[in-house]
Amino acid sequence: MRRLLGGVLILVVLMPLVLSAALVGMGRAAIAEARAVTDDHLAVINQQLTDIDAALAAADAAFAGVPEAMDSVRAALDDMRVFVADLTADIPVWLAFITGFQGAIADILGVLDDLTDVVDSVTTLQAIPGQLNDVLVELQALVDDLETTGSSRLADLLNVAALLGVWLAGIYLALVWKWLCQGWQMLAGQPA
Repeated sequence: MRRLLGGVLILVVLMPLVLSAALVGMGRAAIAEARAVTDDHLAVINQQLTDIDAALAAADAAFAGVPEAMDSVRAALDDMRVFVADLTADIPVWLAFITGFQGAIADILGVLDDLTDVVDSVTTLQAIPGQLNDVLVELQALVDDLETTGSSRLADLLNVAALLGVWLAGIYLALVWKWLCQGWQMLAGQPA
Protein backbone atom coordinates (compact mmCIF):
# COMPACT_ATOMS: atom_id res chain seq x y z
CA MET A 1 0.00 0.00 0.00
CA ARG A 2 2.92 2.34 0.69
CA ARG A 3 4.14 1.81 -2.86
CA LEU A 4 0.75 2.80 -4.23
CA LEU A 5 0.72 5.87 -2.00
CA GLY A 6 4.25 6.74 -3.12
CA GLY A 7 3.23 6.41 -6.77
CA VAL A 8 0.20 8.61 -6.20
CA LEU A 9 2.33 11.22 -4.47
CA ILE A 10 4.84 11.24 -7.34
CA LEU A 11 1.96 11.53 -9.80
CA VAL A 12 0.49 14.40 -7.79
CA VAL A 13 3.82 16.23 -7.74
CA LEU A 14 4.53 15.73 -11.46
CA MET A 15 0.98 16.29 -12.76
CA PRO A 16 1.23 20.11 -12.88
CA LEU A 17 4.33 19.80 -15.06
CA VAL A 18 2.65 17.29 -17.35
CA LEU A 19 -0.53 19.37 -17.61
CA SER A 20 1.48 22.54 -18.23
CA ALA A 21 3.43 20.87 -21.03
CA ALA A 22 0.17 19.53 -22.50
CA LEU A 23 -1.45 22.97 -22.35
CA VAL A 24 1.57 24.65 -23.96
CA GLY A 25 1.62 22.05 -26.73
CA MET A 26 -2.12 22.34 -27.28
CA GLY A 27 -1.90 26.13 -27.26
CA ARG A 28 0.84 26.14 -29.88
CA ALA A 29 -1.08 23.69 -32.03
CA ALA A 30 -4.27 25.73 -31.71
CA ILE A 31 -2.47 28.95 -32.63
CA ALA A 32 -0.79 27.32 -35.62
CA GLU A 33 -4.09 25.87 -36.81
CA ALA A 34 -5.87 29.21 -36.34
CA ARG A 35 -3.13 30.99 -38.29
CA ALA A 36 -3.37 28.44 -41.09
CA VAL A 37 -7.13 28.94 -41.22
CA THR A 38 -6.98 32.73 -41.08
CA ASP A 39 -4.05 33.29 -43.45
CA ASP A 40 -5.88 32.00 -46.54
CA HIS A 41 -9.06 33.89 -45.75
CA LEU A 42 -7.23 37.10 -44.88
CA ALA A 43 -5.24 36.93 -48.12
CA VAL A 44 -8.47 36.73 -50.13
CA ILE A 45 -10.05 39.54 -48.08
CA ASN A 46 -6.98 41.77 -48.46
CA GLN A 47 -6.93 41.15 -52.23
CA GLN A 48 -10.62 42.09 -52.51
CA LEU A 49 -10.06 45.26 -50.48
CA THR A 50 -7.03 46.14 -52.62
CA ASP A 51 -9.14 45.71 -55.77
CA ILE A 52 -11.86 47.93 -54.29
CA ASP A 53 -9.28 50.55 -53.35
CA ALA A 54 -7.83 50.46 -56.88
CA ALA A 55 -11.31 50.85 -58.42
CA LEU A 56 -12.06 53.81 -56.16
CA ALA A 57 -8.71 55.42 -56.96
CA ALA A 58 -9.28 54.97 -60.71
CA ALA A 59 -12.78 56.41 -60.45
CA ASP A 60 -11.51 59.31 -58.36
CA ALA A 61 -8.83 60.07 -60.95
CA ALA A 62 -11.37 59.83 -63.77
CA PHE A 63 -13.88 62.06 -62.01
CA ALA A 64 -11.17 64.59 -61.20
CA GLY A 65 -10.80 65.29 -64.91
CA VAL A 66 -14.52 65.89 -65.51
CA PRO A 67 -14.56 69.63 -64.65
CA GLU A 68 -11.65 70.34 -66.99
CA ALA A 69 -13.30 68.27 -69.71
CA MET A 70 -16.55 70.17 -69.33
CA ASP A 71 -14.65 73.47 -69.45
CA SER A 72 -13.06 72.30 -72.72
CA VAL A 73 -16.49 71.48 -74.16
CA ARG A 74 -17.81 74.90 -73.13
CA ALA A 75 -14.79 76.63 -74.68
CA ALA A 76 -15.24 74.67 -77.92
CA LEU A 77 -18.94 75.57 -78.03
CA ASP A 78 -18.11 79.22 -77.38
CA ASP A 79 -15.62 79.10 -80.26
CA MET A 80 -18.33 77.68 -82.50
CA ARG A 81 -20.71 80.46 -81.46
CA VAL A 82 -18.10 83.09 -82.33
CA PHE A 83 -17.57 81.56 -85.75
CA VAL A 84 -21.30 81.36 -86.42
CA ALA A 85 -21.79 85.00 -85.33
CA ASP A 86 -19.02 86.21 -87.66
CA LEU A 87 -20.40 84.24 -90.57
CA THR A 88 -20.82 86.39 -93.71
CA ALA A 89 -21.01 85.67 -97.37
CA ASP A 90 -17.26 85.97 -97.82
CA ILE A 91 -15.48 82.78 -98.80
CA PRO A 92 -12.45 83.41 -96.56
CA VAL A 93 -14.73 83.78 -93.58
CA TRP A 94 -16.45 80.51 -94.56
CA LEU A 95 -13.09 78.78 -94.73
CA ALA A 96 -12.15 80.17 -91.34
CA PHE A 97 -15.51 79.06 -90.02
CA ILE A 98 -15.08 75.53 -91.34
CA THR A 99 -11.53 75.30 -89.96
CA GLY A 100 -12.60 76.64 -86.57
CA PHE A 101 -15.66 74.42 -86.60
CA GLN A 102 -13.51 71.38 -87.31
CA GLY A 103 -11.17 72.30 -84.45
CA ALA A 104 -14.08 72.77 -82.08
CA ILE A 105 -15.60 69.43 -83.12
CA ALA A 106 -12.19 67.75 -82.61
CA ASP A 107 -11.95 69.29 -79.13
CA ILE A 108 -15.47 68.09 -78.26
CA LEU A 109 -14.69 64.59 -79.55
CA GLY A 110 -11.51 64.51 -77.43
CA VAL A 111 -13.49 65.54 -74.38
CA LEU A 112 -16.14 62.89 -75.12
CA ASP A 113 -13.36 60.33 -75.32
CA ASP A 114 -12.22 61.44 -71.86
CA LEU A 115 -15.80 61.18 -70.63
CA THR A 116 -15.89 57.60 -71.92
CA ASP A 117 -13.10 56.84 -69.45
CA VAL A 118 -15.26 58.32 -66.70
CA VAL A 119 -18.17 56.08 -67.74
CA ASP A 120 -15.81 53.09 -67.67
CA SER A 121 -14.83 54.07 -64.14
CA VAL A 122 -18.51 54.16 -63.16
CA THR A 123 -18.85 50.66 -64.59
CA THR A 124 -15.87 49.63 -62.46
CA LEU A 125 -17.59 51.13 -59.41
CA GLN A 126 -20.62 48.94 -60.07
CA ALA A 127 -18.45 45.91 -59.26
CA ILE A 128 -17.68 47.19 -55.73
CA PRO A 129 -20.90 45.91 -54.08
CA GLY A 130 -20.16 42.43 -55.45
CA GLN A 131 -16.60 42.65 -54.16
CA LEU A 132 -17.83 43.77 -50.74
CA ASN A 133 -20.24 40.83 -50.76
CA ASP A 134 -17.29 38.54 -51.55
CA VAL A 135 -15.44 40.04 -48.57
CA LEU A 136 -18.44 39.32 -46.31
CA VAL A 137 -18.69 35.76 -47.61
CA GLU A 138 -14.99 35.25 -46.94
CA LEU A 139 -15.36 36.70 -43.43
CA GLN A 140 -18.23 34.29 -42.74
CA ALA A 141 -16.11 31.39 -44.00
CA LEU A 142 -13.30 32.57 -41.71
CA VAL A 143 -15.64 32.62 -38.70
CA ASP A 144 -17.01 29.17 -39.59
CA ASP A 145 -13.52 27.72 -39.93
CA LEU A 146 -12.44 29.26 -36.62
CA GLU A 147 -15.54 27.80 -34.94
CA THR A 148 -14.68 24.38 -36.37
CA THR A 149 -11.11 24.73 -35.16
CA GLY A 150 -12.29 25.87 -31.73
CA SER A 151 -14.76 23.00 -31.36
CA SER A 152 -12.06 20.46 -32.20
CA ARG A 153 -9.81 22.05 -29.59
CA LEU A 154 -12.64 22.00 -27.03
CA ALA A 155 -12.43 18.20 -26.80
CA ASP A 156 -8.71 18.48 -26.08
CA LEU A 157 -9.34 21.04 -23.36
CA LEU A 158 -11.99 18.80 -21.79
CA ASN A 159 -9.44 15.99 -21.71
CA VAL A 160 -6.96 18.24 -19.91
CA ALA A 161 -9.74 19.29 -17.51
CA ALA A 162 -10.43 15.60 -16.82
CA LEU A 163 -6.74 15.07 -16.10
CA LEU A 164 -6.83 18.06 -13.79
CA GLY A 165 -9.79 16.44 -12.01
CA VAL A 166 -7.82 13.22 -11.66
CA TRP A 167 -4.90 15.22 -10.30
CA LEU A 168 -7.09 16.96 -7.72
CA ALA A 169 -8.66 13.63 -6.75
CA GLY A 170 -5.15 12.19 -6.37
CA ILE A 171 -4.15 15.03 -4.08
CA TYR A 172 -7.32 14.56 -2.06
CA LEU A 173 -6.85 10.81 -1.73
CA ALA A 174 -3.18 11.15 -0.82
CA LEU A 175 -3.92 13.72 1.87
CA VAL A 176 -6.87 11.75 3.21
CA TRP A 177 -4.76 8.58 3.36
CA LYS A 178 -1.89 10.41 5.06
CA TRP A 179 -4.22 12.02 7.58
CA LEU A 180 -6.00 8.73 8.25
CA CYS A 181 -2.66 7.01 8.84
CA GLN A 182 -1.48 9.79 11.15
CA GLY A 183 -4.82 9.82 12.97
CA TRP A 184 -4.73 6.04 13.45
CA GLN A 185 -1.19 6.19 14.73
CA MET A 186 -2.15 8.96 17.16
CA LEU A 187 -5.17 6.99 18.29
CA ALA A 188 -3.03 3.91 18.88
CA GLY A 189 -0.53 5.98 20.81
CA GLN A 190 2.25 5.54 18.29
CA PRO A 191 4.53 8.36 17.11
CA ALA A 192 3.21 9.90 13.96
